[in-house]
Order: sequence, then C-alpha cells, then structure tokens
Amino acid sequence: MKRLLLALSLLLLAAAASARTTTMLNGATALGYSPIVYMSQYATSVNRTFQATELCTGMCSATVNVYGSNDGVGWIQIGTITLNGTSTPPLTDGFNSNAAWSMLQVYLSAISGTGATVTVTLGAQ
Repeated sequence: MKRLLLALSLLLLAAAASARTTTMLNGATALGYSPIVYMSQYATSVNRTFQATELCTGMCSATVNVYGSNDGVGWIQIGTITLNGTSTPPLTDGFNSNAAWSMLQVYLSAISGTGATVTVTLGAQ
C-alpha cells in the first residue's frame, strides 16, 4: 500500500511540474483581442512561451501583440510575433517570457492571405 501511495504521489508531482498549454486565439480570421488568461490557474508558473501559427493558401502574413497586466486596466506590450511567407509548412514563430504578469492577452493586429487563420497558444510551467 505504501508503494502504491508513493507511486501515485510521484505521478501527481510529475503532472504538476509538466507544461500546460492554453489556446489564446483559435483560428482567428479578423483583427481583435483574445479573452484574458488569468495566470492564477497556473499557480506559481513563471516560465511562459507564446506561439503563433498561421494557415492560409499561398502567401500570408500576420502580426500578434502579446500584453500583460497586473490590474486588468493598464496593459503593457511584452512581445510581438510577426509571421510572413508561404503557408507550406505553416508559418509559426514565438518567444518566451519569464515576467510574472497576473493576466495575459493577445491582439491580432494584422492578418492577410487567402483563407488565413491564426492560432496563438500559451505554454506555462
């Protein structure tokens, strides 16, 4: 029984330490803001990665601005992801941030290309 409890405890610790992924924008086709992601759901997570992927036919481009806030009123831009090229393979880029903002949000500020869609994911550990 003690071995079983130890094994379960180790599994829970490993799961807690693994990265969590949240989709901030999913197949966006128009300019606009994502819903706010409240970082309290990630406990003490400080290691964060942002990845934008654009799908389209032929040439396409997109710009995603990433913002952080501690009060939900004032938002500070913490990074920009610029995608530009052909969609084969899909355009993707990103960056990491160790800043511990309480809230995160992205803004799709530019998108072009036939059938263009943009997805932005947040990884946190």
